Amino acid sequence: MIDLLVQALRVDHGDASEETRYCRGAHVRLSWLRDVYEDTCLRRQWTVAARAYLLHLVGCTIFAEKSATSISVVYLGFFVDLRLTGGYFWAGAALTHMYEQLGDCSYANIKQLAGYATLLQEWIYEHFPSIGMRRMQPLYSEDQPRCRMYDAGKGTSIVVFRYIDTSFNSFFSYDKHREDVHSSEFPYSLVI
Repeated sequence: MIDLLVQALRVDHGDASEETRYCRGAHVRLSWLRDVYEDTCLRRQWTVAARAYLLHLVGCTIFAEKSATSISVVYLGFFVDLRLTGGYFWAGAALTHMYEQLGDCSYANIKQLAGYATLLQEWIYEHFPSIGMRRMQPLYSEDQPRCRMYDAGKGTSIVVFRYIDTSFNSFFSYDKHREDVHSSEFPYSLVI
């Protein structure tokens, strides 16, 4: 796994070893990935930056772990050849991961659910319309993400992020993405 980090993210072997040792296995912290991303952007290594970004993105969303602070290095293998990344069945992988997490949290001693809760919430709204306080958004249109169809209720919201700007510090909502995706300010659109 250290060799994969070195080759795919162009990090020093010692730094990769230290990070996996800190995480006690084949994982890296999301904060470490943000640092790698920022460093590769400064060096204008866009392919490497895209790999770090995508690994961070799946670590925050579809393959989120309970700690919400790390991601398994094994997922980096899916981003080595970025031309193939769009051909993977990400929806099936996300559902499989969510199903596994739901199975894990069904034990009496487990008190936390890992995974992409927005996906789970939307799926429940879609497939079990009589459960909960599901309210339809009157301004929803079919060109928006499906989970925008529902109003999550008082005090909650469903947040959909579509891309991150190059500083990696600012997240933009789906609506902002629609306005800026073709602007010269954001030349690279890494859309999920």
